[in-house]
Amino acid sequence: MELKLSDIEALAPKGYGNIDSEPFKEYEERIKPYLPNIPSCVLEQFFHRHWNDVLSTWSWIGLKELKFEKLTWKTEKVLEFIKSHQEDLIDSYEKQFETSSMFQSSWLGSYMLTNGTWPSPIIVLHNENNIKFPNGIPLQEPYSLMEGHHRLAYFRFIKKNHPSIIQGVHSLWLATPNTDKILKTWKA
Repeated sequence: MELKLSDIEALAPKGYGNIDSEPFKEYEERIKPYLPNIPSCVLEQFFHRHWNDVLSTWSWIGLKELKFEKLTWKTEKVLEFIKSHQEDLIDSYEKQFETSSMFQSSWLGSYMLTNGTWPSPIIVLHNENNIKFPNGIPLQEPYSLMEGHHRLAYFRFIKKNHPSIIQGVHSLWLATPNTDKILKTWKA
């Protein structure tokens, strides 16, 4: 069964964007029956925290059919293969991290400067079939960053400027779409 736009919108955290939004555990209990294939930490990090990005950027990808695999990649593989359709945004975050002590002392910046990796796995789409956004803009191949733009930007900066801090391996969630099930247009 394909998810219609109205179904996808119903997956939003209740009160999203408000201080009293739906707690994650309640959210997970409510939507897990609809998206049983999505790991709990992906639901929390991506769907619960970044719902607008899921809805506006990724809802066409066939969320119900995505297959997730938790992997560990070496630093060199992360740097070589993980790209984003928003490289300019990552460049901007990297520059902010370089020039602003506020970014370096944030919880994320502090964690990464101390631990040499990210606190939770980034989410990467495995794009081996030349998948494009519905508007025709191509996704990066063979791997396209879905979630974790700040983490990837800080990672790149730390690797360039403080290479001794970077750990040798880093965790990520690899999301593989069922290209036969990708929504090309919304079904009302």
